Amino acid sequence: MERPARVPIRSLPRDALVVDSVEERHRGLAFGLHRAADTAGAMLGLVIALLAVWIAQKGGGTLQEQTFAPFFFGAALALVAAVTMALWKPPVRQSAESS
Repeated sequence: MERPARVPIRSLPRDALVVDSVEERHRGLAFGLHRAADTAGAMLGLVIALLAVWIAQKGGGTLQEQTFAPFFFGAALALVAAVTMALWKPPVRQSAESS
């Protein structure tokens, strides 16, 4: 199965799971369902984010500082965690053969 160069790396393992989990004659349906669920999840995520902001602002339509601060703080924590994970190098274990 040849893949175009523009396909992100993260979709290759998911595609392999779809290929391995269905019969060959149902692969088109499985990939269509997979893509539809991916799109629905992206749309649902936006709706949840909009609802969270709307509830935090008590129904206001303009983003206010007291609403922005907690969301910014959460994003900053996620960024720190991502950078930490990217820079962290696990300790090298010595195998029994080399000692």
